[in-house]
Amino acid sequence: MSVFQGKVVSVDSQGRPSVQIAPQAAVSAAAGAAAPSVGDTVWVVAEGSSVLWLPGPQVPQPGGSGSGGTGGSGGSGGSGGGSTPPPDGVYWGGMTDLTNLSAWPDRVLMPAPLPIPTGATPIPAGANINNYAQAAAPGTVFQLAPGAVYPGGYAVYPRAGQQFWGDAAGSTITDNVWWTNADASRTNVVIANMTIRNCNGMSPAGYYYGAIDTQGRGRRPGAAGWHIANCELTTSYSAFDLGDQSLIENCTVHHNQAHGLMGGGAGSVVRYNQLYANFTSASVDTGPGDDGGNKMALMTGAMWVGNLIHKSNPNGVPYGGIGGPGLWMDVSCGLGGDHVTASPGTGNTFTGNLIYSNFGTGIIDETGGNNRFLGNLIAGNGKGAHLDPWRAAGIVLQSSNNDGVTGNFVWGNGPAGSPASITIYVDQSGPDRADARRSMNSSVTGNWCDVPPGQVAGNWSGGPANNTISGNTVVAGLAGVTIPKVKAGPQMLA
Repeated sequence: MSVFQGKVVSVDSQGRPSVQIAPQAAVSAAAGAAAPSVGDTVWVVAEGSSVLWLPGPQVPQPGGSGSGGTGGSGGSGGSGGGSTPPPDGVYWGGMTDLTNLSAWPDRVLMPAPLPIPTGATPIPAGANINNYAQAAAPGTVFQLAPGAVYPGGYAVYPRAGQQFWGDAAGSTITDNVWWTNADASRTNVVIANMTIRNCNGMSPAGYYYGAIDTQGRGRRPGAAGWHIANCELTTSYSAFDLGDQSLIENCTVHHNQAHGLMGGGAGSVVRYNQLYANFTSASVDTGPGDDGGNKMALMTGAMWVGNLIHKSNPNGVPYGGIGGPGLWMDVSCGLGGDHVTASPGTGNTFTGNLIYSNFGTGIIDETGGNNRFLGNLIAGNGKGAHLDPWRAAGIVLQSSNNDGVTGNFVWGNGPAGSPASITIYVDQSGPDRADARRSMNSSVTGNWCDVPPGQVAGNWSGGPANNTISGNTVVAGLAGVTIPKVKAGPQMLA
């Protein structure tokens, strides 16, 4: 696999770009997360004869004032140089100073609503949403009332293809209403423009799961293809338990007890969300040592693009456990086949995300593989108490193989006196990592860091791990390094 950064020079009628990779001629890239624009900076991933484009850090456009522009209802950007945000979104980052809240938000950014389809069936304020879902045909489009709270204590089991549209997040609100699938046939459901809150403790079915749960987790078959857009999910045990081919976009997920997102979500896309201040309790479900802002397991083939992932464990509970990573991948994320042979088709890709100010690790891949971390800004993480000191870093690859970390900007991570940027931790001490090959053949190349990336050995007898750490630019404090502004978080689409 080769990774290049290039410039889009043209886009065909199907949204496929031609990308200029200097000094080469333009090459055609066949797929991506969303149609790019001419002039966009993208990552180009070449594997054999296949060429894939991925969104990369965008260079700020000239002109304008304010360092961050507007962000949903969060207000206008601060003073200083910068760029005017484009009409379809917001650029964040652009500087190393995490105290600049225009560049690095520390507040709820309420997503703007999408246009509601015409001809939708109304559900009156306060009505039982599930009764309407069960009485209607598959594919029915519903409209919930604006300015209404729908009291719950029940679950909605949509039929295949049904859609549920609110007026806007913060206006249409479901309270203790759980959204889940009755069986695997309940596919391609849409939920948009609403606040979903207060799905706490046990669900109506008698177990913990997300306020929106389509994974199943062994209790029932999951359901694929759910699309959640422009919603706020808050004050629940977990916001999402992802089923396969989920699309979660333009949402704000904040102040949930255990996780923002959890589950598997094979082939899912998580893009332009704010995942903020999740893991507010150290005593729910599996215990404080097993929770993080977002925790995924068995996830394959997913893309995480342009998300703000910040302030996990907002209360800073120093319980001595994992600490509350921004994003924690555990249990075989990205692995295929025998779990040790390179399998690019099953890996997950993370690009253009801002991962900052999390109490634990910024992002950690534990016992996974084949995952790609490209062009993310990762700063100010890992300041809290840690059971394992090597977790106090921006990026950690723990007992994982064939991962690639390229083109990221990583600084200010780890506690005072023990900074760490990117760490490969080779270990084979647990039952899910007993094979030494689970810690081999990863690469950390072409990143910008304030301290050198490194490798740390735990219980290891595998000989040379064949991991590559090279070609990284190391500058104290990233002084003089241009930090890109990245289009991330809820986008202004209305």
